[in-house]
Amino acid sequence: MAVKLCRALLRRGDFWKAGFLGADANRLPAALSALTTLPGGRLIVMDYAETRTVDVAEVLETLPDSATSLEPVRVLLLVRNPSGTPASLDDARPWVDAVRATRREDANQLLDDAHCALLDAAPFWDTERITLFEKALAQLPPYLGLPEESLSGTVDTHFLGRPEFAQPLYVVMAAYLQLVGTLNATDGPAALFEGVLEHEAEYWLSTAALPHIKLDLTEPELRFLVALATLTDATDDNEARELLNQVAFLAGDANSRCRDRALAWLRQLYPGQGASYWGQLLPDRLGEYLVTQEVSSRAELIAAAFNPERSPARAVDSSLHRPRPRLHRLREPRIGGCPPRQRTPRRLVRAMPQPCIHPSSLGIVTHR
Repeated sequence: MAVKLCRALLRRGDFWKAGFLGADANRLPAALSALTTLPGGRLIVMDYAETRTVDVAEVLETLPDSATSLEPVRVLLLVRNPSGTPASLDDARPWVDAVRATRREDANQLLDDAHCALLDAAPFWDTERITLFEKALAQLPPYLGLPEESLSGTVDTHFLGRPEFAQPLYVVMAAYLQLVGTLNATDGPAALFEGVLEHEAEYWLSTAALPHIKLDLTEPELRFLVALATLTDATDDNEARELLNQVAFLAGDANSRCRDRALAWLRQLYPGQGASYWGQLLPDRLGEYLVTQEVSSRAELIAAAFNPERSPARAVDSSLHRPRPRLHRLREPRIGGCPPRQRTPRRLVRAMPQPCIHPSSLGIVTHR
């Protein structure tokens, strides 16, 4: 439907520029810069918006100054069913919450006014789950450094009929774990999350061992720091050090050098975008699971993270954010609810091709 909308606008003449915004975060700043200078009306479509929350925030916070009543900007966010339950718009909050970025109050205020439309309420049938699983098995090996023939023989896909695999994210995670040989498909989502985190820990350890970092912490300690960085953020070096000083194994003058190395490690591990000091573990659902496991029982750290004396923290509740002036020159974004098709987690399949219109000469808008 979004493709048809773009084509319909483009057929009207040269006034409208319409197309899908590519998913390459490295090209986003240049793409937004070009978009702000384009004459005429602009329709920007973001597919799989729930996996690109930071990109969504960048778009919503960058484009208002270039929007006028004569040259409007429209943003269409395509979101898969965020809850795994039958699609419904009786309550639009889950759809809006699925595209919120943490610590991005201006963008989130715009999202509060977004219009939601349900495009398709079809369930994610078992046959579609199997198709997605097989496609992921075929496409993931090059991005995981595995030979294409890494999976031999027939894979039993009966487990995909389990309720949790109504979420495409879990289907892709299962394919990933099948390829690396650690799939446990019978113990629910927690087993999938832990399987992915086990392999993500290899990345944490290898990054900690880099010559310019040399962070000597255990895997559980690294895991805890990733959870903390996913929960909250800092505005500068001093605030980041103060936050890490609340962590028992980094506290005190004796650990000053270790704190500095931990900061360098976090910033290299998941680089921040925009105003973020460091990034967070993605996809969001994996990050939420890790935070729940590691931080939810640490009341003192949660209090430090959401201390009102600090700058607004990354939070799961927008009521904890300080209000900022509402952006009004960009018309409200629209959120389209789609059936739960192939959701692609960013960290899990970082370079996996996105099922959207690819960028043209501007790197943003395609004229098809």
